[in-house]
Amino acid sequence: MSMTMTAFIDKARIPTKLEIETQIKTLGYNFRFNENFNLFDEFGGDCELDGQDTFFEIYFIKKEEVISEMPSLNKDLDNFDSAFSFIWGADSIAGACISIISVALIDLCNSKVVLEDFEVWYDREMLMEEIPMFIEEENTNIDQAIKEKLTFDKRQKSEKITNIILWSLLITTVLLMNRNIISWYIPSFLLVAVLIKSVIDHNKKRKFKH
Repeated sequence: MSMTMTAFIDKARIPTKLEIETQIKTLGYNFRFNENFNLFDEFGGDCELDGQDTFFEIYFIKKEEVISEMPSLNKDLDNFDSAFSFIWGADSIAGACISIISVALIDLCNSKVVLEDFEVWYDREMLMEEIPMFIEEENTNIDQAIKEKLTFDKRQKSEKITNIILWSLLITTVLLMNRNIISWYIPSFLLVAVLIKSVIDHNKKRKFKH
């Protein structure tokens, strides 16, 4: 699911990337545009927040393009002739960066910002409150991913140990059977157990890949 945030601006007052970065520094965030980011790009670019790279789409459009699709947004927009339309998906860092840039646009050129999906207008305070929520969500996702990776690695290690034990027992029982020390049914039972576990492990790997 993608979200679209639009910042209405006066084209004559559009700040440069350097001016936006400088303004963002006053907000206390470690943010920077990467080299290929262009405010007037018709696709987008990437930027960095607290060492985490992200990417989102950005379109520079005329105000009328937005209003024609959503007439209800035509509210106190006489002083604006253009807009930046930011589009992002599930990446919380992208959402945080868009909110940070939007705050800078409000500070530098009195931009008006709206979340198009719900037709909700955002003032500076609302955006500032939302930024740490995006960052916290991303940190939660990272922590969850680390936990899942550790759990998976632990399970893999446990499965390897189990396989080693089963194969060791199988080889030992076969040797003992060949010496007529034990009956044939013990290694047969272990062989069946090894085969069943191999099938289960194979199915798990297929499920994980999908």
